[in-house]
Order: sequence, then structure tokens, then C-alpha cells
Amino acid sequence: MPPRASGESKANWNKQEVNALITFLNKHCASAEGARNFKAPIYNQLVTEVAPYLTSGPTKNATQCRTKWRAIQIKTIFSEIEKYQNLSGMHWDNENGAGINGMDAEAVWEADVKDHKALCPFKTSRWGYYI
Repeated sequence: MPPRASGESKANWNKQEVNALITFLNKHCASAEGARNFKAPIYNQLVTEVAPYLTSGPTKNATQCRTKWRAIQIKTIFSEIEKYQNLSGMHWDNENGAGINGMDAEAVWEADVKDHKALCPFKTSRWGYYI
């Protein structure tokens, strides 16, 4: 991550801003490059989407929006959930996450999360940002 410019404040994100970020980028996923990487114009548009939800600190800029998407695993978790729920026979819902119950489901889950560690916390609980 590049260092902050002199005098630039650290971005403080609230839940509504993160929800707006994820919702906006999800709507624009067709314009993403591989691995859900977006070009600068998308992040520039995103600035206006998150602005109404600001509760503290300075208005977010495009660099802060890109950093938020990339740096704290939001992109990774989102992508892993998308991949998981698209696997044949795998369950996902927004209340119970993967909803793992029973020994057979547990064995399949354990094998799958070895390669997808970002999913570990969502064995029986949802991810609040997945919409």
C-alpha cells in the first residue's frame, strides 16, 4: 500500500459506507478485470456512492476506496463466497453462511477450507457484507 500523502487523514469506514462500496462494486462486476480488479473510473464513481454515508473523517477518495476493496480482504472474502456457492452441491445463505451440519458436511467443509481460508469464519454464520 502506498504511503499516505503528507497531511492526508486516515479513512475511517462505517458499516453503511462499506455496504455502499460492496453494493456498487457488485453492480459493476461486469466491468471488472480478472479477480474483480476495477479500473480507476469505477473507483472515481464509487466516491460519490459512499459520500452520503460519511459519519466521521474526510470524504473518501478513489485511492481510499480502492485500498478498502483490496487491502482488508473484502474482495477475497466476497470472491471466495461467490466461488463456494457456485460449486455443485454446496449451500450458502445469508443467515447461516455455509450452514454446515452433520459429519459428512463437516468433512467436505474441512477439505474445502484448506484452500479457501477466508471462508473459515462462515461455517455456520453469515458475512454481514455479503448481499
